[in-house]
Amino acid sequence: MDMIPGIFNRWGVLFVLIFVASLWSCSGGNAADRGFFHKLNKNKYVAGEYIISLAANAGEDAIQQCFSEYGLMIVKPLGNNAFLIKLTHDPGFAEIQKKCSASGGKIKSVQPNYIYRMLKGTF
Repeated sequence: MDMIPGIFNRWGVLFVLIFVASLWSCSGGNAADRGFFHKLNKNKYVAGEYIISLAANAGEDAIQQCFSEYGLMIVKPLGNNAFLIKLTHDPGFAEIQKKCSASGGKIKSVQPNYIYRMLKGTF
């Protein structure tokens, strides 16, 4: 019988440690608001960079015509009539979308240059 209180004491201490550790790890709000996940979600795309897809009958001059007023710095071909553009004066994605809609069908689509990160240990 003397053995039983010793076992309960060890298990009791272990239980208390696990309980305290779980409370500590759960405190502080949402996991996305802190640590690794906060850094991952902070910057979703590169500021001032967009990927533009042109219609089959449009050339790079359509990009120059649409975006020269925003300080078009880089036009890099990506293949399949898609281009990476960099603007010095970024008006924001909503304004870029309006500009593309007003291009007369020369620009098919636009999206921000999203940042893709590979999580460690996934492969």
